[in-house]
Amino acid sequence: MVETGIWSESIGCTIALDIRSQKENLMGRKVRRSVVRLLAASFGLCMTATVVITPTAHAATVTMDITTISGTGTAGYSGNGRPAISAALSSPNSITSDAKGNIIFSDNGNSVVRVIAAQNGTFFGTAMTAGDIYTVAGDGTSGYLGSGGPATSAELNSPKGVAVDPEGNLIIGQNNVVSAVAAVTGNFYGIAMTAGDIYTIAGNGTNGVSSSGVLATSSPLEAPVGVAVDAHGNVVFSDYNNEKIQVVAGSTGTFYGIAMTEGYLYTIAGTGSLGYSGDGGPALSAALSNPIDVTVDSAGNVIISDVGNNRVRAVAASTGTYYGIAMTAGDIYTIAGNGTAGATGIGGLGTAAELNNPVGVSMDASGNVIIADPASAVVDVLAGSTGTYYGVSMTVGYLYALAGNGTNAESGDGGTATAASLNQPSSAVAGGGRIDITDYAGNVIRAVYPTDAVQASSTITAGTLSFVLQPGSVTFTPITLSGVDQTSTASELLDIGDNTGSGSGWNVTLSNTVFTASSGATLQNSDFTVPLPAAPGCDTGSSCAPAVWTSGFVPLGGTGLPGATATKLLSAASSSTAGVPSGMGNQTVTLLWSAVLPSSSLAGNYSSTWTITLAAGP
Repeated sequence: MVETGIWSESIGCTIALDIRSQKENLMGRKVRRSVVRLLAASFGLCMTATVVITPTAHAATVTMDITTISGTGTAGYSGNGRPAISAALSSPNSITSDAKGNIIFSDNGNSVVRVIAAQNGTFFGTAMTAGDIYTVAGDGTSGYLGSGGPATSAELNSPKGVAVDPEGNLIIGQNNVVSAVAAVTGNFYGIAMTAGDIYTIAGNGTNGVSSSGVLATSSPLEAPVGVAVDAHGNVVFSDYNNEKIQVVAGSTGTFYGIAMTEGYLYTIAGTGSLGYSGDGGPALSAALSNPIDVTVDSAGNVIISDVGNNRVRAVAASTGTYYGIAMTAGDIYTIAGNGTAGATGIGGLGTAAELNNPVGVSMDASGNVIIADPASAVVDVLAGSTGTYYGVSMTVGYLYALAGNGTNAESGDGGTATAASLNQPSSAVAGGGRIDITDYAGNVIRAVYPTDAVQASSTITAGTLSFVLQPGSVTFTPITLSGVDQTSTASELLDIGDNTGSGSGWNVTLSNTVFTASSGATLQNSDFTVPLPAAPGCDTGSSCAPAVWTSGFVPLGGTGLPGATATKLLSAASSSTAGVPSGMGNQTVTLLWSAVLPSSSLAGNYSSTWTITLAAGP
């Protein structure tokens, strides 16, 4: 599956857009936004799009690029229900994705967990639009109140780890407790749950030494910060200050060599003493040092970020060879890091390389371990097998650079990922064909992607007739050519207001000024469309006569294609109070863009300039 990113530059009314060939992940430069003040009767919004299509089968090399997909770079809390790129975040910490491709992350500084929707639909009880951001847990207050009630009305206390279990429930690690937001109504972890509500599944809310073999909700915990879910539905988490890795049994059975009861707590690694010992022996006899994150690979091995020891370690679920190391079931092994804080050894054996606070660990679909190292300002990959990944020929058990140049800063969007600066990357996860990274100190989420599949994006800015919220970015879902017609879609939210008192209403017209197709291209006039979504509606508290959709077709024109004709998309009548014109009021409109790439399309460039005109009307 391929994702997209954004490149835009504001030049007067014109926005330059780059739609490039990608294989797995996002690309682009950081969006620079500007408000254009226009006082004439007609207001034009311009956008230019360039599509580069490279069939994956023909790609000889892959370059990994990076872009920002959420966050303004300034700490804050805003943007719910709006495009994720324009939202303010505060110290985003852990990140994951669900089966639908939605990006889920802990917005630590805001005491909430948020979702960037990958598609239109209802997730975690909230109706979502693709590309927009939503809060699904936490009311913004730091605390523990609200367990057993709606997740968005509950308090979270420094939420950190996030994971999704096989039932779709959202698991959250926070100070002293592990919580679950139920995706559906049912019994999970020994607790009856209602969809959309939040429940404590481990921890009694107090700091203390945790126990093993007891009801999970009866035991104190010490900062369960990292969470993961194994293939059996058990929740694995790092009990940070207790120096242990714990499991909440999702069902009754034998797991990790231990007979477990559903809803009970069990220790699977760590003695409870701070230190470094035990490699090659039983995990329960090993000393850990501030383990922060955990993940579980496809073989069931538990991967641990042993931060204080500057190592990544693995607890073997079964006897075999993993990451180039012969392992015995139940024993623990270092798979990356030599214990020295640093960043040397990239391209060599993982156990000989230096790591520096390897905070985040996750697995990609190929069995490689993704490591976020905030102190070194890099994200690395430990190869789980020999092969070519992320455009690099890798050897099993060796460590390779994925993103970051070693400088803690926020730069490099639109360029090569390894040349970019990251700002304390605390978590990185493979999902939806990309690597998503939380830049903790940068207050943004960034994505790394290869460059040999189809990507499209566009950004528009607006003037004053007026857009209540400046339009954000339109990002198409990129695709890889596969011999059949494929459709890439995106949505754009326009919040339009006319409170000038003119009472004249307004029109939104879309026209095409330029279209240039590469040699052999077969794109036709109907290849770009705007399907009609639900009718626009007046904003809350606003009195207006709702606009009416008049067309769903985006005209194209230019070289080798029919000439373009401006098409009126929306028409809004005037409104008045006691016969006195009062303007249209505020209305929310969502344009659903659709780009069809025929199976016969050849590799090459396709560029188009579209103009959206907001004018007095109707």
